[in-house]
Amino acid sequence: MDGIMASINAFYSRDNSRKTIKGMTQKFEEGAFPGWAPQGYKHIVDEFTKKHVIEIDSETAPLVKLAFELYATGSYSIYSLSVQLDALGLRGRKGKTLCIGSLQGLLTNPFYWGLMRWKGKEKIGTHTPIVEKALFDNVQYLLAKHRNFLIRDRKFNFRASWFYADLG
Repeated sequence: MDGIMASINAFYSRDNSRKTIKGMTQKFEEGAFPGWAPQGYKHIVDEFTKKHVIEIDSETAPLVKLAFELYATGSYSIYSLSVQLDALGLRGRKGKTLCIGSLQGLLTNPFYWGLMRWKGKEKIGTHTPIVEKALFDNVQYLLAKHRNFLIRDRKFNFRASWFYADLG
């Protein structure tokens, strides 16, 4: 009896996972983001459709846009921008100061100009962009320029077939 119950529970768990992924994929295909809204946006429930949608947060969105605008001037490093935004009141989800890695992620997130990425797919979303594509591209150029357009060389190519052949 315990074996039968265990197999029923395992089936239920796999089926629930499959349905969840199917629903999230459908939401993405419709132009809505199936995950957490990034900084500057908030989740609300639409009164008419009763669906969760992402809307611009009137408190943090101007600060996010300011972050892009300040960095685009070329006068700020990510650290100095982090200090400036902290003084203006831009905080993380739990009210803490944005760390340098989080600010780097914010500045490189294409969601802010309208492009959603999820599970290897890209799609223009139905949400309202905070920044224009030209400003976003300018910030990407400056980020690459600050790291001297470097692409890190790998010591080992772990996806190389010769590597796996030697292990076998």
